Amino acid sequence: MTKPVICIEGLDGVGKSETAARLAARIGAMLVHTPPPELAAVREVWRLPSLGTINGRYLHFLAALTITSERIRAHRQQYPIILDRYLLSTYCYHLALGANVVIDLSTLGLEEPTHVVLLDCDEEVRRKRLLGRVHRTQEDLLTLGEIGQKVRDLYARSPTLRIDTTDLTIDEAIDRICKICGTDSIAHQEYRE
Repeated sequence: MTKPVICIEGLDGVGKSETAARLAARIGAMLVHTPPPELAAVREVWRLPSLGTINGRYLHFLAALTITSERIRAHRQQYPIILDRYLLSTYCYHLALGANVVIDLSTLGLEEPTHVVLLDCDEEVRRKRLLGRVHRTQEDLLTLGEIGQKVRDLYARSPTLRIDTTDLTIDEAIDRICKICGTDSIAHQEYRE
């Protein structure tokens, strides 16, 4: 029986990565990041304005999704999987940044999550969280202006399960995700690296 694949999406600063990690620990799931860690060095190239274009960056992230998709395919029969971002963020962020490459995403053959959960929060709360980060990046700050609003508008057009984290602790957000996705009652073998 296929285990649930829950994708946690959202703008930087909504609690997405911590929620994904703690949800994975709670339900014994495999945590998968997009883009995958082995492409981290290549990702840095796209942060250098002199070397990358937004279309090149988008194509790189789409290629990275194929690696993530293969991980899902290889493990979804045995373990629940929690995705820290996937296709929705890749698409929305790059469209908001001005990518104009036209690709029929359905032709990529990507594995589909069983649930896509969009975390959101009040913009001022998100701003405080981002500015309070010790290791924030220029990309994090980029989402504080017009780009962030464009991404939020694109997210709103997508069919997702939306949870507002403004007044929630991480544990409360996880409780809601588990209730919505039915993961508190799943029978699973705990994932161990």
